[in-house]
Amino acid sequence: MHLLSSLALPLLAAAPVFHYQVAGDRPGSWPRILSSAGLVRGAGGITFVSGSAATQDPDAWLARAHAGAVLILEGESPVAEALGIVVDRARRPVPTRSVVDTHNPKLAIVWERTMEISRYKLREKSVVFSRKRWDGAPLMAGVRHGAGAVLWLAVSTGEKGHERFPYVMQALADLGAKPGLDRVSCGLSSMRRTGAASISTISRHVGGAPVSRRCMWRRGIFSIRMCRKTNISSV
Repeated sequence: MHLLSSLALPLLAAAPVFHYQVAGDRPGSWPRILSSAGLVRGAGGITFVSGSAATQDPDAWLARAHAGAVLILEGESPVAEALGIVVDRARRPVPTRSVVDTHNPKLAIVWERTMEISRYKLREKSVVFSRKRWDGAPLMAGVRHGAGAVLWLAVSTGEKGHERFPYVMQALADLGAKPGLDRVSCGLSSMRRTGAASISTISRHVGGAPVSRRCMWRRGIFSIRMCRKTNISSV
């Protein structure tokens, strides 16, 4: 049985991470997400394995993680299957819109649109960071693998990067991939510029404040802080 709290996850050595790279032909919003946390493109660090790359030589990817790399995977793929994350074919996909994240379980995260998402079976000792609110179906989980780790998401992060998983950088930090730059001083300007969320800015400004559904999915994470009084804000 997989664990349901990130507090149960043995942390990796807290070596600062400065670089990220995208393998494959579908980068999605990951360059925006990771660069907003202060990471720059380069070898090592965090690798998002996407598209065609996630279908090639799963053993080689897992060997990288075992040697200390941190990988990010989305959805169903041979690499995820090799890690023990597989679609539960015996159960129907579930309509998903309301989400709970262990980093702030009191915050109501509501996606703009409902998505039909396959149910997944996770590897033993996986830690679920984000799940469907009503039945606990896993949506984002972390897996230790040797000296490294893998962050898996059931679906993409969305076009802008913050629509579905606002605590993705905290999840990476729990897996040992903490950005080497302190974004406390520059997180605000970064979010205004890119619309993405940095790890320090989320921690400092979300804090369980009540947020309207409209504010969450239309305005993004930066507006959570702005909506604490007005509930509707523009950036």
